[in-house]
Amino acid sequence: AGVSNTYGGEMSHELEGYVSLPIVRDRFAVRAAAYDDRQGGYLDNIDLRIANVDKTHRSGGRLAARLKLNDAWQVDALAASQHLRSDDTQYVTDLLRGQRANRLQEAHNNDFAYAGLSLEGTFAWGSFTSSTAYVHHVFSSQYDATFAARTFFRARGEDLGAFVEAARVNMLVQELVLHSRAGERLEWLAGLYGTRTVEETPSSLTILSNGRVTNAYREFRKDRLSEYALYGELTYAFRPDWRLTLGARGFGHRVHTTADIAVQAPFGARDFDRTREFKGVSPKIVVQRDFSNGALAYVLVSQGYRPGGFNSGGFGVTRSARATYSPDQLRNYEVGVKTHSRDGRFSLRAAAYMDDWQNIQTDQYRPSGLAYTANVADAHILGLEAEASFAISPALSVQLNSLVSSSHIRNANPDFADNVAGALPGVPSTSGGLLMIYQRPIGEHFGLTLAAEASYIGRSSLSFDAQRSSRMGHYIRSQLTAVLASERWRATAFVNNPLNDNGDTFAYGNPFSFGQVRQVTPQRPRTVGVRLSATF
Repeated sequence: AGVSNTYGGEMSHELEGYVSLPIVRDRFAVRAAAYDDRQGGYLDNIDLRIANVDKTHRSGGRLAARLKLNDAWQVDALAASQHLRSDDTQYVTDLLRGQRANRLQEAHNNDFAYAGLSLEGTFAWGSFTSSTAYVHHVFSSQYDATFAARTFFRARGEDLGAFVEAARVNMLVQELVLHSRAGERLEWLAGLYGTRTVEETPSSLTILSNGRVTNAYREFRKDRLSEYALYGELTYAFRPDWRLTLGARGFGHRVHTTADIAVQAPFGARDFDRTREFKGVSPKIVVQRDFSNGALAYVLVSQGYRPGGFNSGGFGVTRSARATYSPDQLRNYEVGVKTHSRDGRFSLRAAAYMDDWQNIQTDQYRPSGLAYTANVADAHILGLEAEASFAISPALSVQLNSLVSSSHIRNANPDFADNVAGALPGVPSTSGGLLMIYQRPIGEHFGLTLAAEASYIGRSSLSFDAQRSSRMGHYIRSQLTAVLASERWRATAFVNNPLNDNGDTFAYGNPFSFGQVRQVTPQRPRTVGVRLSATF
């Protein structure tokens, strides 16, 4: 259980518990967990005269069971559910005062349920795993769309516009994997994957005028997505300390999108019904050298892929150049090392990478505020990341991490924007972090742990469109923690954001007022809290 208080905001509460029950010794067991988390608000809406408007409530639970059929076979079952309610979004237009002036609350609901079943068997030659999963996900968001109502539908100054978008997703996934026995000179893996997804995404723009509600825009979209893949890997130890891995993933996607769209005059109603198929192969190559002291070095070449799709929405008919978007793919070239000292006090992991990202997909917004997806450009990315840890003494340890990256946009799509930014948005050129941990015993039954953590996120731009791109980042996340623990009890005191940094974590909030007012998402102000836990 925990309680905390945010500077200038409200109290927050959290409660979590779990129980593990061995039903049949060494054969069958069940584990259940449940949680409830209420985050107090800290932002104010001066138009609605509501303080701390952004309250959030999250609750859920998990249930897992394992049945060992015999020494070779076992069955795992898992079910989970989560419910999330946010009374309002977390951006402001007045960063210093933590305020904004909206004429309605921009609530968000997000619920999901998951069920999965896996069967695993071991043999003399290796193992077999079958995994089946089903996901049901429902979420919705509301935005103040008064500006769009006035601009496109001649709403009056006192009228109110509200845009609601929702989604209902049902996904069924099946995967079969065969894996050879570990430790052999030649190891192999083969898998078959398939998924079927049905996604319904209704959205509407309504106008409230003199107590009457008018539906100015409505779209009911349905996407039927099918994906299958056959993949495999071979790993060969051609020398005692050298390994070569060759892998490939052949895949296919089918996208069928239908939409029923109704728009108030001067626009009109229309239907959308399109189907596309995509196929490809993603390769993977790894060469790894293991050293006698436990260190290793590797070279990796891999490729990722996303299928294309359709843009059906918009007040007017979407022109053909933007009705579809194409697949994009990223090829990654990476060189890395992992090492540690013989006494285990020092460890290091570092990697340098070069990425070639072609036909980048990006979600953008029309002047109306409605979203669409476009292929914006290609990008070339260079980066270096490193993590190091050092035990200064048996009681004190330090962990450091850093990332330096540089990106260059090229081959810009002239249909996207007149002026495309020169670097990837949302990617700071520098970031890093520090964690210090001090531990010591207190008497015979207690131990004390003190931790100080800080991370820096550098500056970045918001959008590929240089004309509409705001700057964000250049802030520090930090936390101080003290833990007093025994074998059964643990008491924790913490301070999040002790410096009360209000840096802009995301320069965006509402697509219907973006560009009209500055939008900033500050991190949560200084929060002080305590937690108490017990195990039995």
